[in-house]
Amino acid sequence: MLTLYTIGTIDPGIKEALRDLDGTISLQPTDHGHVTILAQGPHLVMTDDMVLWPMDWFNREPPFLFPAMPARVNTVLALVLTKLGHYELAMHYAEDPVLTGIIQCFQEITGDVTSSNKHWSNDYIGTHNQAIFRHYAHQEHDDSPASVIYEKAIELAPSAEMAAFTVRHYSVYLLDHGQMKQAEIELRRQLDHALPDEAGFAIKFDLVNILGKQLAVPYDADLVDELKSMTWDTLQYYETAGMSVATAMLLVEASEIANTQESYSESLGYINRAITIYDNEELPEFRANALLRKATLLYTWAQDGNPQFFKPAVETFQQALKTFSKQEAPAVFAEIHHHLGVIYAEMPHDSQQEGIWAAVSASSFKEALQYFTKTGFPYDYAMIANNYANALMKYPEAKNSDNFEKAIFYYNEALSIRKADEFPTERVHTLLNYLEACWRVHNINHNMELLRHRDMTMKAKEVKALTTDPGLLAQADEHLEKLIALGRVLLS
Repeated sequence: MLTLYTIGTIDPGIKEALRDLDGTISLQPTDHGHVTILAQGPHLVMTDDMVLWPMDWFNREPPFLFPAMPARVNTVLALVLTKLGHYELAMHYAEDPVLTGIIQCFQEITGDVTSSNKHWSNDYIGTHNQAIFRHYAHQEHDDSPASVIYEKAIELAPSAEMAAFTVRHYSVYLLDHGQMKQAEIELRRQLDHALPDEAGFAIKFDLVNILGKQLAVPYDADLVDELKSMTWDTLQYYETAGMSVATAMLLVEASEIANTQESYSESLGYINRAITIYDNEELPEFRANALLRKATLLYTWAQDGNPQFFKPAVETFQQALKTFSKQEAPAVFAEIHHHLGVIYAEMPHDSQQEGIWAAVSASSFKEALQYFTKTGFPYDYAMIANNYANALMKYPEAKNSDNFEKAIFYYNEALSIRKADEFPTERVHTLLNYLEACWRVHNINHNMELLRHRDMTMKAKEVKALTTDPGLLAQADEHLEKLIALGRVLLS
């Protein structure tokens, strides 16, 4: 349903033409000041003599802009049909070449047609539309990339609101090209201007997304405070406006922020609300991504001394697997199995079932390693190999193989990638894990014991050369003391 907000008297001919679209158009008399508050769905605004295409701050459609156009029957029908996605029919009614060109852009963005080169006007709207087209239709040109055109459009913008609208999509372009900090700077600049609520909160919504990506241990207290305040304000606005999907996205961010402050109950409440919204809106992929975030949170809490969260983490990961199948989303499928492999090894089990859970854990690790191969994804492979080795150290004794020998193999696999000059911290942790496995493995003869003793000594010394962390150095010293004592025995 498209709402046509009418201000003043509407031409009877236009009303008659719109009756043919009965059931898809709602005529709503209003005054201009109430339009943005009322407009929660697709809409146009029409005065006595003009029809206006408002800026879409809620990402419902490709973000092209239209100039104010005379309220003639064919022009109104062309704009209405474009809003409804009937681009071919809209072209039939479009009389103005500017309108025709913009409708062609809609067709190309949605993949319906590919037309010849377009003529772009040099004003703000034409420049903005050219930047949007090059960005979202993936038609970059070396002579004038989308970034240059975006910057030109921002300079030409006749108002702060229009500049902010262009900046919002420029920030998406910058994010797509790995320029997160520049995207943040561009968005922050817009908050220095007086903007309508829907514009200001749309900018804050995007900033929440960018700042949320910067959350990392150890958490920056100022960043967390700013992000919490901005998320809460923006969440209240979108919830009041009835924008349920945007509300759910912000609830996911709120959950992450609460997690940084170890407010587990609060965090769980936010993510569950988001999942409920995605359920109600019938958005299975959004729901599955929220389930994945929830499962990761539960897993983190379980590792933080709350083992009661292991079981719900497993259940939530398994729910997510119903969407992220091996065929449809192999990378996510493999990552989930990586988490499950760790959880199955760490969660408390009845002693009689330890062997079963060890087998399930090993199976999940193997699923993960099928996708994250050593040649294709070396960093991920090293992380999974290290964690698989850690799990092998916890499995019950196997009848037909030595779990510690397997662990040493996978630690070596991780060490082959975690080079000292590239990943010194990761290498130190893997070296210490490796040393623990070596103490517990069975050596088949005296020569093997001597070789392993020499290897362990070298690796313990390497730890001391790679880190200044007192705790890690203490572990290395402890290994070296034990190795010195063992050396005297082996050489006696």
